[in-house]
Amino acid sequence: HDAPAGATVPSWCAARSDASRIASVHFTAVADAQLAAAVADGSLRFYTDLETARSAISQMLQLDIRSVHQGRGRQPAAERGAAEQLYSCRFDALELEFVTLEQRVEVRRCVQHVPAGSRPART
Repeated sequence: HDAPAGATVPSWCAARSDASRIASVHFTAVADAQLAAAVADGSLRFYTDLETARSAISQMLQLDIRSVHQGRGRQPAAERGAAEQLYSCRFDALELEFVTLEQRVEVRRCVQHVPAGSRPART
């Protein structure tokens, strides 16, 4: 922690809340290979080694970055008997696709993000 000795925080942020029940992040073989390729070819601006990039993604997703209306803090769709929900977010120069399972996140894809203005026009 970066907090000085004896520092205090408000009670509402002192302990991890039930908002994130995510205990781990798993990368599928496809996502892991895509992440490794992005690191190896220098596609990422802020990460130059695979373990650091994987760790940063895992830390971010363990926080349960979904909004409340997307289901943060609720039972995952699969537990409720609903269809699995695929989420996506940006990380550095990548677009991540993931699902939230019982107590973990499964990263399914890590593909290069293509900014809207640089996409080919549809005809």
